[in-house]
Amino acid sequence: MTDSLFLYKFQAYGNDFLVTEDHVPEEFLSRTAVAACDRHFGIGGDGLLTIRKDPGASYFLRVINADGSEAGMSGNGGRCAAAYLHLIKGLPDRDITFSTISGDKVYTLRGNNGFSGSYHSLMGFPSFSPASVPFECGEAGLESVDDFLLSSPGLEERIYALSVGNPQCVVFRDTLPGPDEQAGIGRIIENHAFFPERTNVSFVQVINRTHVRIKIWERGVGVTSSSGTGSCGAAVAAIRSGRADSRLEVETDTGKQVVEWREGSQIRLTGDVAFVAEIRMQINDLLL
Repeated sequence: MTDSLFLYKFQAYGNDFLVTEDHVPEEFLSRTAVAACDRHFGIGGDGLLTIRKDPGASYFLRVINADGSEAGMSGNGGRCAAAYLHLIKGLPDRDITFSTISGDKVYTLRGNNGFSGSYHSLMGFPSFSPASVPFECGEAGLESVDDFLLSSPGLEERIYALSVGNPQCVVFRDTLPGPDEQAGIGRIIENHAFFPERTNVSFVQVINRTHVRIKIWERGVGVTSSSGTGSCGAAVAAIRSGRADSRLEVETDTGKQVVEWREGSQIRLTGDVAFVAEIRMQINDLLL
């Protein structure tokens, strides 16, 4: 492996990612992500994105979390990868198809201003079966995880669980939790035994039928300022449970994304992205 790696840092509402087309051998990929995403000894990021051009029209995108685990996909991460190809590499096609381990995702550039841009994206079809999340509670005949009472020491929450290419757990609240509760409850739910592959967690406050506010706990990362797939999961759960309508603004402390979804259709996500920095990172010592 080479002793350096070229990385491009992008952020979507403060949800930040490091993008590279450099080849990282599989045996070093997890440790490279951990080293690069470290906010004190590395560059800092919520995840590492690797892009490889497929023989066809698409690109293969992998998402490695800050803890070295792999995510099926990332809504904000995919937008950062698309922005790298458009804003840094100068790709002329407005539409980019990413092949991921959770299926194909299409990002369409709406417009850009220098090194920032806005995208529509088709995020695929949500799935509600417990097996698809996965969610394993031992309850026979459970068709979906809707308003399910999740209990364990220090936890008693009614939840909705679904897959939007990665596992999502949604907790509706009249008021959003403070930072300590967000982290404490988020960590417990992420690692609950009923989620064998762990889960992302969104706390959701419904403001009205076209506007919700959320706070995020991401699997393998922790508290993040925003999440594209978290926004999708929160919106779909709110719409499906009758609390909200499509087109839905999903707001965090760092801005609003828009989610559109109707039963039987793909999720459509709209949001922004900005380029932060180009970095050449020395990595050999960090991987020892």
